Amino acid sequence: MTKQLGALIATFALALTASACAADPGTTKTPTPVASDTQSADLAAAIDAFTVFNAAFDGYSSGSTSLDSLKPLVTDEYFATLAEQDATYSEQRVSGTTSFDSVVLVEDPPLKDWPDATVITLCRDLSRTEVVNQDGEPLDVPDRVLRVALIVYFTPNSSDSETLLITEMNQWPSPTYCS
Repeated sequence: MTKQLGALIATFALALTASACAADPGTTKTPTPVASDTQSADLAAAIDAFTVFNAAFDGYSSGSTSLDSLKPLVTDEYFATLAEQDATYSEQRVSGTTSFDSVVLVEDPPLKDWPDATVITLCRDLSRTEVVNQDGEPLDVPDRVLRVALIVYFTPNSSDSETLLITEMNQWPSPTYCS
């Protein structure tokens, strides 16, 4: 899992090549979208939480904010995982802003570790970013992936059940999900 997460962070933070983001072949099951109107609030809350996280992660990826800016947006366990990976990617940064679309609420997620989790899949668009070195000079990254499929798990914040925290995030291994 740590190796897979390291690959995800490399893709997410540095927008490296698709080969650097190999997904676990055991998680290729397509998520089942939820069509019920009763879960629209869960979807809206997940989109809101990811919107805030995505903006904070853009700041962290560019070097304009520290990793600590992500702490209030993720669980303690996921923050520890991000902190372990932080030093690995400090020589390169990503300049620009990202966006996301194609958000789907997932009814039957592949990981069952969090029975109360709200789970979404989405496409993160990296097309308005570039990988730069510590001096801010652009780096040539052949075969750079510009749209990354992600599956994101959220659990309620223990101090505010209305707020969702990111518990886990992985690249979704579907080559056509973000086409």
